[in-house]
Parts: sequence; structure tokens; C-alpha cells
Amino acid sequence: MPKIFIDTNIFLGLYESNFNSLKIFKDIRQIEDNLVIPDQVYSEFVRNRDLILLRLINQVNSNFLLCRNPNLKTGCADDRKI
Repeated sequence: MPKIFIDTNIFLGLYESNFNSLKIFKDIRQIEDNLVIPDQVYSEFVRNRDLILLRLINQVNSNFLLCRNPNLKTGCADDRKI
């Protein structure tokens, strides 16, 4: 089977993807013996992963606060009490 190279930006982009990233990571695990991951890709991934996760956490927190503030509430899903 041929070797497969996945660029750092593809790996990092999975965190922000609208697709099922966990399934994609599981699929990648199935072909891991054929993956070529140079040291440069690995170091870029390690260096940038936390920044992307922090940005995503900040976006979630920001959206949560906007939706919880009645004065700023625009375009938020209706609050439903269970």
C-alpha cells in the first residue's frame, strides 16, 4: 500500500471541522502504518494544537455568554426549560 502524507493544517483543521472528526481520526488510525509524519509536521501540530483548542473554548464561552445575556441575545436558540 502506498505511503500517505497528511499536512499539519489538515490534522489541525479536524478540530474545527463540521464533519465527524472522531470518525476521521479513527479512520486515520486504521491506516497509521502507511502514514508518513515528518518531525516538522509533528512539531507544528504539538505547537499549534493547544492554541486552536483554546480558541475553540473561547468561542464556546463567548457564545454561551452572549446567549445568556438578555440584552445581547440575538440569533441564539430559544432557551427551553425541561
